[in-house]
Amino acid sequence: IFLLPKNSSSSLSMDRNKAEEDYSDVEEPKHIYSDSEIEDPYYRRHIHSYTNSIDSVNEVISLQRRSLFHNEAANEKGINHSIEMVTQKEGIDYKKNSLFSMGIPTRKNDSYKTNLTLNNSQERNIEIKNRSDEMLEMAVRKLRTADWRSQIQGMETIVQLSSVSESVVSHNLIPILSSLMNFSKNLRSQLCRTAIQSLTYLFLNLGQLMEVNKLEDVADALLLKSSDTNKFIRSDAKDALEAMLNNISIYKVTNILCRLSSLHKSSMSRSVAAKLLADLVQQLGHERMFESSSNKTNHEILEAIISSGAQFFLEGNLETRMEGKRLFSELLRNEGFHDNLMNVLKSDREADRVYKSLR
Repeated sequence: IFLLPKNSSSSLSMDRNKAEEDYSDVEEPKHIYSDSEIEDPYYRRHIHSYTNSIDSVNEVISLQRRSLFHNEAANEKGINHSIEMVTQKEGIDYKKNSLFSMGIPTRKNDSYKTNLTLNNSQERNIEIKNRSDEMLEMAVRKLRTADWRSQIQGMETIVQLSSVSESVVSHNLIPILSSLMNFSKNLRSQLCRTAIQSLTYLFLNLGQLMEVNKLEDVADALLLKSSDTNKFIRSDAKDALEAMLNNISIYKVTNILCRLSSLHKSSMSRSVAAKLLADLVQQLGHERMFESSSNKTNHEILEAIISSGAQFFLEGNLETRMEGKRLFSELLRNEGFHDNLMNVLKSDREADRVYKSLR
């Protein structure tokens, strides 16, 4: 920590005995590491020239001590402190973390195209938050009407509620998702697109609160729409799936995609699922994938991805096979790839097929 006093001449000539008196009643923060410079009362006075709070002085000194202690511990091990911090990836729990919550760069929320009419003014958000229960009841009532315009208004209200009052929407999520899935099958394209775009914003706004029993059904419906003949609906569905990939826990989204990539009836939809899995692997990176596999749950995820990736090479769809190649090209960069591949496939013949496909 580098600090310069406001008035260097007066600070340098300060009476250290006086400084010690001023801070004699300050409780000494608990610490492990001690340094003579930090212990000096003049050092405290020097920091205090930048703050009027003695608590702030103690906080700065406490942080400085911890920093010195960590650097000393790292030096004793013969490693760089910053490197030691970066390599602590085995602590990542895929059941609790999404790509977004891990801080991995993902697509920005405002980059998703939408036809929804949303009033995001501060006054409107305050009104919705203060009347959230009433607004939700009104929105659900509109979803149940026969008028498609009212149904669209209901969906737009739910999206706005999810951005300012998450708990109200999450407590009523299952019936809301059921309605949105029904609307996504509607032949009226405007109603269908509004439902899919609403799902996108629910993933963005609610994140892991979306992990309910209906989630796999939602993913299945979106994968079906990703192969729709209408290019705008296809685009909307792929956006919603990408939002799901980034904001749902890695454990949940991987299990869903691995299952649907092999079971879905549409070959084009299976190709989209394969692309999402390849995107996931590339965003996590091979180092994080293998280093985190010391955790049992995380190791199951790695095995499921390898198993699904091997199946992609058996697909008749060229795009699916290319996504399998992209997935394995990232995993292949790790030294532990071969051992994990053999543990999953159990057969030299299957492993050879994977290696031949990667050439």
